[in-house]
Amino acid sequence: MRQFGLWVGLLARALVAALCVGLASEPRALAAPEAVLRGDRALAEGQIAQADAAYRAALAAQPGDYLILSRLIDTLLKANRPDQAAMLLGQQASLHGWSADMRRKMADVLMVQGEREQAALFWQTSLSGSRDDIATLRKLVDYYLNNRDWTATIDSLSRLIAIDPADERSLYQLGLLIAPTDAATALTYLDRAAADPQYRAAAPAIRAAIIAHSTESPAALAFQVGLALMSLQVWPYAEYALTLAIEKDASNAVALAFLGVAQDQQARDGWPMIDKAFIAAPADPMVNYAVALHWRLAGNAQKALAALVRAQALDPRNPAIAAEIGLVYQMQGRFDEAALWLNVAVTLAPNHAGFRTLLATFYADTHYNLADEGLNAIRRLAQLSPDDADVRASLGWALFSTGQLDAARIELEKALVLDPTNVRARYYFGIFLENRGDHEGAVDAYLYVYRSANTSFRDLAAGALRRLGYQVEKTG
Repeated sequence: MRQFGLWVGLLARALVAALCVGLASEPRALAAPEAVLRGDRALAEGQIAQADAAYRAALAAQPGDYLILSRLIDTLLKANRPDQAAMLLGQQASLHGWSADMRRKMADVLMVQGEREQAALFWQTSLSGSRDDIATLRKLVDYYLNNRDWTATIDSLSRLIAIDPADERSLYQLGLLIAPTDAATALTYLDRAAADPQYRAAAPAIRAAIIAHSTESPAALAFQVGLALMSLQVWPYAEYALTLAIEKDASNAVALAFLGVAQDQQARDGWPMIDKAFIAAPADPMVNYAVALHWRLAGNAQKALAALVRAQALDPRNPAIAAEIGLVYQMQGRFDEAALWLNVAVTLAPNHAGFRTLLATFYADTHYNLADEGLNAIRRLAQLSPDDADVRASLGWALFSTGQLDAARIELEKALVLDPTNVRARYYFGIFLENRGDHEGAVDAYLYVYRSANTSFRDLAAGALRRLGYQVEKTG
């Protein structure tokens, strides 16, 4: 009995001790979830510093917790503190192993730090073949396309389409890339991408080039597809097609010159290739045309005109050369000469919609002779191209500029029905709405333009938004 009493006493003391430990640790156990709630509330209210402090307190109470680490890492990324985020990601990985989400976050950190190649590796290893991959694959497409890794770009786009067969953007990009090598599949993709209005112009242009040159050599077909892609101003894809053309036929000086132009258009120096092409074929009108394109893009109108004089003498009936002469004169503010040459281009190629669009845009945007021949010319062009959103936008803007407001609205709305993504039409419609006192509608229109990537109207839209009291960051 005495021994039994001893054991009872020891057990009682152990229970009391355990109870005391539990009571002492309970506030610590409650501290972590309370701190997490504080952090969540702060983050929802945009209070990044307070969220950071709260999550750190939670982590101190519950070291190594996966979810708390994740919240703190997300907060550090929002606070633009990639070094600390990377350190915590490493700690989280050592404790819990690398998850797909952690790999994606580490890739984002590495991109901010300029470690793009390493970031791409983390993105690649995060892929699982599920819909969770879509955002990551989009980043990989942009990375590979920017680095001209064509094979990896095609692979990433193929993965995207396998996950989401209705993704018009991916269908469009992959269709443009494989057009020089797999025309039938490319046209299938481009036809499907045309469900989105902004991609509708591609399929007819590529199809026309393929049909017209289907019996020619692979090098010649790739070159013609490259020219079609240049006309669409999709410069990375044009660069790829022209690269393929040169790989198959290194003697094609025009392809080499236009490859330099495609590089110029992407803010890279294409002059070495253009110059090499000119040395090889100084009497080729299209090589001289490429020289002119380079100098106009560089802002040197005199050198551009000198090259165009040579090109026009070599090929006086080429509408592209005539149009380029008009654009250089427009650049110089010599509108009489510009109108003359742009009209020559339309006369030389009366069935080419692109030259009609160029002429209508010239009259509308410069307001040249709108009170007389300019407006009449745009009306005629609209009759010839009733489904061209740019021509309709030009007519609407010309009507607005001459005070014909009701007619202007009809034409601008027609343009936006034909192509809701048309930035010119949207910007002009914003001006129309602002003029009529519909500031809310104008802001919506300007915001659409401002959020469009790399358009010549973006700065104009930013200025209009500021004029209406809408705060936007300065564009640089």
